[in-house]
Amino acid sequence: MSAMTNYMETKMLNAMRGTAAAAPVSVWVGMFLSNPGESGTGGTEVSYEGYVRQQLQLTAPTASGNTVGCTNSEALVFPTPPGSSGTVTHVAVFDAQTGGNMLCYAALNNNIVLTSETSPRIQSGNVQLSLSAGNMDASYKMRVLNWLRGTTISGFTSYLALYNGDPASGGTELTGTGYARMAVTFADPAEQVSGQMTMQNNAAMESAAANVNWGTWAYGVILDAATGGNRVWTAKNAGEYAMQNGAKAYFDAGTIQVALN
Repeated sequence: MSAMTNYMETKMLNAMRGTAAAAPVSVWVGMFLSNPGESGTGGTEVSYEGYVRQQLQLTAPTASGNTVGCTNSEALVFPTPPGSSGTVTHVAVFDAQTGGNMLCYAALNNNIVLTSETSPRIQSGNVQLSLSAGNMDASYKMRVLNWLRGTTISGFTSYLALYNGDPASGGTELTGTGYARMAVTFADPAEQVSGQMTMQNNAAMESAAANVNWGTWAYGVILDAATGGNRVWTAKNAGEYAMQNGAKAYFDAGTIQVALN
């Protein structure tokens, strides 16, 4: 996915704060003559006589390494312009055929010149939505893309777990007497100068004291349940810490950050 709008990023972050993200009933592709931007209110949408957004049908998302993606399963065919109507440089996905909220957008690899000679067309497989880089777990990337396919994301409490390594590469959660995941309370998401939507823990946190050697703490992992559940976010510590008898993990307010862009 080239870029999610602030609207969609906020939805995905707020799900981690317990607010369900109700999925759109359908999603629609609009063509733009300029970059709409992350606000979802910029750019210039095509407006020739007869123009209408086209419904987007997406394939089931698949994972390849840390990248999860899906594509349009059917070609998108727009009405033929009555005459020269500009050059399409971007497309955007909306939750309504008219009006609504912009969810994500991308620059075209090849611009579309709008003339009266042909109807604009985007072939099946050419709308590619993907989530790759970053700390979001593949299982949550699946949920984000399936949200665009009509599956609501239930709100959940985020729990921070301590891991001895990257769980995507075989790292495991620490164990031992007294060990438990910690519930995280996040502040409202806010846009940063970088354009990222970011949220942080709004209160200091600390783990229980280890009663036995829990192992080496190297990664922090956010999951959607106090036990079991699904991984959502993974971050590597600045260092590795031996969680021996009496040790605690401490987190100041604002030190646990989750960001989308």
